[in-house]
Amino acid sequence: AVIGGLGTGVWQMTRGVVNTPGAIKASQFDGKVWNPNNNNWVLYSLSDEAEEVLSVNDQDFLKSYYENRKGKEKEVEGSAQGDPSDTSQAATDEPTDPKLYGVKETELYDVLGVKPDA
Repeated sequence: AVIGGLGTGVWQMTRGVVNTPGAIKASQFDGKVWNPNNNNWVLYSLSDEAEEVLSVNDQDFLKSYYENRKGKEKEVEGSAQGDPSDTSQAATDEPTDPKLYGVKETELYDVLGVKPDA
């Protein structure tokens, strides 16, 4: 076990030494940021992202969000365990009527998938 731990430590240190120059170059000189989802360096432009985000109105964003969430829920359904008839914690994809809960707006509750009285 000691030899295995020692070998792993040496391997990790070697990887760090080899990858550090590239990381410094990418972050300091190329203006890139690390994308932990894809494990790579990407060129990030705040102005491009702002243009993309600000070009979408709230209704289109929510519609896109609900469509993406439905797709993800269908993926999870196939592998989910439990009683399918139990809907006590299930969030609806339909907008909530604010009059039912005495709140002004329910969009945030709908996006989070919770009832306004939670």
